[in-house]
Amino acid sequence: MKRRVVLKPDKRKSEDMGTYLFVTINPDPSKLTEKKGILSFVSECRSFFRSYVFDVAEFVFEQRGKREGEYPGVHCHGIVRRCDTPSKVRKEIKRRFIDTGICGNDLHVQVKTIERDELNITRNYITGVKQGKNAQEGKDKQEKQANDAFFRRDFGLDPVYVTGEGKLLVP
Repeated sequence: MKRRVVLKPDKRKSEDMGTYLFVTINPDPSKLTEKKGILSFVSECRSFFRSYVFDVAEFVFEQRGKREGEYPGVHCHGIVRRCDTPSKVRKEIKRRFIDTGICGNDLHVQVKTIERDELNITRNYITGVKQGKNAQEGKDKQEKQANDAFFRRDFGLDPVYVTGEGKLLVP
């Protein structure tokens, strides 16, 4: 039976802490060598974003390959409405993903505070066209992003998952 985590909201005002968190979970590639491992990771991410104390979350699954049928570097990006400190969210990710061996170590997990004015930029990063620091990096990112569509199709994944009540994004 899975334990539902209920954390008390941080007593500081959310305006002082940043309104949203940008979460990236990179599993250990050796755990995702077969379809079963990838689907297990997807299932655990979906459970995490639904059962944790986020009142709303948007998340996507991506990979780093450029050729259809080759999907190395599967990972998950999520944007959540802030409910807790990044360190508490990171501890819960560690409990669910690192302690169970899905992720190799703390370097595979990133939790970053983003302000309301950064929200749409961050959302475009995970759902829109990525751009690199230079033309070549931009081309590489766009090739990988094009392959994401094949990856999601092959694994029966939606382009974006939304949990909770209401909308995450500001108009």
